Amino acid sequence: MTGLLRFATGTWAHPTTLFAGAWSLFLAVPIIFVGDVSDYTTTAWIAVGAIAAVSLSAPLAFTAKESHPNTLIISRPVRILVIAGALAGVASAIITQQANGISLGSIFSLDSVSAAARELSVLRYDKTQNAPAIATMLLGLTYASAFAAPFASAGRTGLPKVLYLTGPSLGAAAYAMLTTARAGLVICIAITVGGWFVANAMISGGRPKLPFRAIIGGLIAIAASVALFVVVAASRAGGFAAIDTSRLMRTTSLYLGGSIPALDSWIPEATGPYLGAQTFAGVAKFFPGNTVTGSAYIDFTQIAPGLDTNVYTAFRLLIEDFSILLLFPAIGLAGLIASVAYRRAVVHGSMNAAMITSLWGAYALFSQTTSLFSFTNVCFGVAVAWIVLALGVRTSPNGPSPLQLRAQRSLLLT
Repeated sequence: MTGLLRFATGTWAHPTTLFAGAWSLFLAVPIIFVGDVSDYTTTAWIAVGAIAAVSLSAPLAFTAKESHPNTLIISRPVRILVIAGALAGVASAIITQQANGISLGSIFSLDSVSAAARELSVLRYDKTQNAPAIATMLLGLTYASAFAAPFASAGRTGLPKVLYLTGPSLGAAAYAMLTTARAGLVICIAITVGGWFVANAMISGGRPKLPFRAIIGGLIAIAASVALFVVVAASRAGGFAAIDTSRLMRTTSLYLGGSIPALDSWIPEATGPYLGAQTFAGVAKFFPGNTVTGSAYIDFTQIAPGLDTNVYTAFRLLIEDFSILLLFPAIGLAGLIASVAYRRAVVHGSMNAAMITSLWGAYALFSQTTSLFSFTNVCFGVAVAWIVLALGVRTSPNGPSPLQLRAQRSLLLT
C-alpha cells in the first residue's frame, strides 16, 4: 500500500505517503529490535486500517500547471528563534537540575553529568521531581525552534545550513544527556524531519527529491541518536560498568519498538470516549473538570520476558477518544486536512498551510510513541512557531517546476 501511495502522490513528502511509510517501518521495528515480543496482530490491523483511511485523500494532488518552485524569503526573527531555541534546551536542563538540588558544577565532568542525570531519573519516576514552569516553557521554545529550523536553513549552504537544521535537536540532545528524559529529543527530530519535507516540497514545487548527501546525513543522525539513547540508558542504570550489555541493548530496544505490542495487550481495557481530549491533552488539561491523562500513563504492560513499558502509541489516545471503530474516520479526516494543506502550501505558498502539514508530519513520525499534542510544552511551541513562521516567511515563485518542464517536453514531442 505504501508503494502505491508513493506512486500515486509522486513523493514521500505527501502527508498520506509519509504516514504510510512511517507506520510500515514502525510495524517492523519490534521484530527487528525487540525480538521475542508478545503478539501484536490487532495493533497491526489498526495501523493498516489507519493507513487505508488516510490514503483516501491521496488523490488530492496537483497538476503540472499548478506546480512551481518557490524561493523562501526568511526574516531574521525566524533564525533568531532557531538559535534561541537551541540554547533554551540546555538552559531548561540546567534550571531543572538546580530546582532539584543539583549544582551547576555537575555539567563540567562526565561523571558528574551521569550522577546528576541518574538522580533526576530517580526523582522523575518517584513523581517527586520539581518541574519549574520556566524550564517547561524553555523546552517548549526548543520545540518551536524545531518547527522553524527547516525553513531557517533554506537558502543556506554548508555548515550554516547544517547548524540551523540540527540546532534545536542538539539542544534537545543536551537536555536528554543532563536529565535522561529522552522524549524531547525524539520530539525535536520528528518535528524537524516533518518540517523538512514541507519546506523542501515548497521549494521544489511539490515533489522534493532526497539527495545523496541528505540520506547520508540522515543515517549519521540516526546513528548518533541511537548512541545517545544507549548512553542515557546507561546513565540511568549507574553507568556502563554497572549494567549488563545485553540488558542495556534490550532496554534501548524497548524504547524503539515496545509501544506496539503494548497497545495490543492494553486494548481489552479501553475506556472513553474523551472526544479528542486525550490526543490534545496538552491543551485539554487546562479546561475545568478534565480527567485526561494524555501521555502520562502509570500502567505498565509486559511485552516480553523482563520488559515492561507504559508507552502505547498514539493509537491508544485515539481509541480512548473515539473507540476503535471511530478511530479510522477521525484519523482519515486529519489526513484529509493535512493533504489539503499540503496542496495549498505547495501551490499557493501558504505558511499557515505549511504549518498544518508540518504538524501532521511531526505527529505521524512521533505516533509510534504517543500523541505529540499530549505535551503542554509542545502545544506552547506550536503557538510560538506558528506566529513567527506566519509573519517571518514569505514565498516567491521561481520559474517552472520539474513537473511543468516534463509536461512541456511531452507536448513538444507530440
